This record gives sequence, structure tokens and C-alpha cells, in this order.
Amino acid sequence: MPLSLETAQTLALGPFNPHIITPEWLVKNKVCEDAEVEIRFIPLSQGLAFSFKDVQWQIDSRMLMVASRKANCGELVAKVVGLLPHTPVRAVGNNFHYACSKEDWGKSPLPMLGGNRSGALDELGRVEQTRWACVIRRDDVRIEVTVAEDEPGMAILFNFHRETKNAEEACKAAGHFESDHRRSQELLHRLFGQEVAK
Repeated sequence: MPLSLETAQTLALGPFNPHIITPEWLVKNKVCEDAEVEIRFIPLSQGLAFSFKDVQWQIDSRMLMVASRKANCGELVAKVVGLLPHTPVRAVGNNFHYACSKEDWGKSPLPMLGGNRSGALDELGRVEQTRWACVIRRDDVRIEVTVAEDEPGMAILFNFHRETKNAEEACKAAGHFESDHRRSQELLHRLFGQEVAK
């Protein structure tokens, strides 16, 4: 079985107000359709988290995060930022998390420390997880790729990070969600020979 998309998200960094961005406000401003909402309060960070169907929202004084395996998270974040143009958004990240079992990973490259995969670190203790990471700069985007191997299987994380100076730039960065998603799948194939389940 190929890799599966575990979650996708768009994260906007800036001083968002969880007293403004509420489920009622999102419906009133036609960002979301009226639906049954599950709400979770986040007391430690003075924020709010809730779900509209299969889309999770989290807002606090440092960020706005929208996550889903089906929805265009960037489009939703761009709608909110467009409605609040004076919010100073410093950066936007489009993130994609894939996973599979070790068997499904097959003979694709695996992260390693040292030149020998089997037993290279046994004398130090039991290796719980091995990670491989790289950062690629391309035009205005910083792409961080992390591959982690542990007992249950493989996890591959992509972060497409763009610095922004204003709401217009933040909306544009969030608008790259679909192309970043496609790019993450292209990189999975190019770097590791892996495909994603449809």
C-alpha cells in the first residue's frame, strides 16, 4: 500500500484574536457553511479549537491553523486573513504529513546515522527513531523535508514556509496550498520513489 496523507494544514503566524474568529463569525462571513461544530477550549494558550465537519480550526494570540485531509486549508486561511487585513501575518506554512508501514516503504532510501544501517548504534542503546531532514530554498519558499523511521513505520513531513509582510502576501502564500501539495508528492516520488494513495 502506498503512502497515505495523514493530515494537511495551513498555519499563519500572527496575533489572531480567538474572540473574533469564532464558528459564528466564520459562518456569518461565508468562510464556512453552517454545520454542527465541535468546540474545544485551549486554556493554556488562551485560544479556541473547533471542527467544522472534517476541518479542524485552532486560533490563539500567536497563530491561525486550519487542518484537513480533504479541504483546501490555504483557501480557508486566505479568506480569514482577507477579512482581517490589518492582522500582521509574519509567515505562512503549508504542511503535509504522510505515513506508511516499513513494509510498504519497501526498498526506498531510509534515513541513517553513520555508514551502516544495521547495528551501527546498538552499543549506545536502543534506537527509537531515526530522522533525515533537509531544507531546500526555492524562490520565496523554504521547503523543509523530514523523514522519520521508528517501530510502527515511516513518517514524511513537508513544510512549505513563506515569510510575509502583510495580509496580501499572506493570502498569496496560503494560496499556494494546492501547488505545494502537488510539489510534496513530486518530491516524494523524486527523493524516495514513493507514491501517495488516491
